[in-house]
Amino acid sequence: MDDQNAQLEPNSQHPLNDPYQDLRPEQTSERHQHDDIHISWEASEYVMHHKSNMWFVGLGLISASLMALSLFILDDILATVVVALMTAAIVVYGTRKPHTLQYSLSDDEIIVGHRVMPLSDFRSFSLLEDGALKALWLIPLKRFAPSLTVYYPEQQEAEIIDILGRHLPYEEREPDVVDRITRQLRF
Repeated sequence: MDDQNAQLEPNSQHPLNDPYQDLRPEQTSERHQHDDIHISWEASEYVMHHKSNMWFVGLGLISASLMALSLFILDDILATVVVALMTAAIVVYGTRKPHTLQYSLSDDEIIVGHRVMPLSDFRSFSLLEDGALKALWLIPLKRFAPSLTVYYPEQQEAEIIDILGRHLPYEEREPDVVDRITRQLRF
């Protein structure tokens, strides 16, 4: 009975113990250690572009203008709230630092962190250069599924392309309109 009470009292636990730790997904999959994995590497999950104070001032001015337009001209409170929430989300996402993820590639699948994705879910791959980093751009078979961008170290490029080339066709592609806009906005 005392053990149950100790578990229910929040002050009885050590402050560094996280009671929700077992409920959170792992950062990496156990599949990274399997024998059928040909190559593994660690890389950033995305490229974080430095945003100056002027970037945030510009965002604030644009958001304030949209909020004023929606509130005073359109008389739409809901749109004003949506613009404010979207601005907050952009600030949070724009200042979030990328995690370093573990990537693995086998003949059947690519593993990104804890996500295991069969190569059969992708139609083709392309190569991108995002600043100083090299990346794979995996195009999904499903029409509305998002593409997958995987950063990799340049010294492993030949081996990664060789493994992917056995299973997926290479397509020379340019970034689409949304990707170009987000790069111009340093997002």
